[in-house]
Amino acid sequence: MKREIKFRVFDEFTKKMYYEVELVKKDDGYWWAWENGLLLNGSESTRRFVMQYIELKDKNDKDIYEGDIVRVKNPHVRDFEDSNPTLRIIQWFEEEARFSFYWLDGTKQGSGWSFCKNILSDSEIIGNIYENPKLLEATE
Repeated sequence: MKREIKFRVFDEFTKKMYYEVELVKKDDGYWWAWENGLLLNGSESTRRFVMQYIELKDKNDKDIYEGDIVRVKNPHVRDFEDSNPTLRIIQWFEEEARFSFYWLDGTKQGSGWSFCKNILSDSEIIGNIYENPKLLEATE
């Protein structure tokens, strides 16, 4: 099985999300490169944010990336609207070496449901944490 590994970068200088991002080897190390931008791999930036594609798509066939805000339904209820859909942020869990959900306030892990293709294929991306910060103000 071949994995599809790709990245995007949000650049606070231009206020744009770039999807044509690649890792380039130069004499002084590896760099993230995109239109009008370079960021040394491993360096911290408070103005540029690299996010990885998690190899899953939402119900509209949109690629899901780290940092996306998704509307997720309760997997135990058949009808989406009746399932009391809630918002979650896709994040990397370093201690568990996996992608999963965060609640919008960032304090709780997961939703109590397993993070799987079936749940996300029935979910909907409604924005991301950089281009749609007002969504983070939503309450559960």
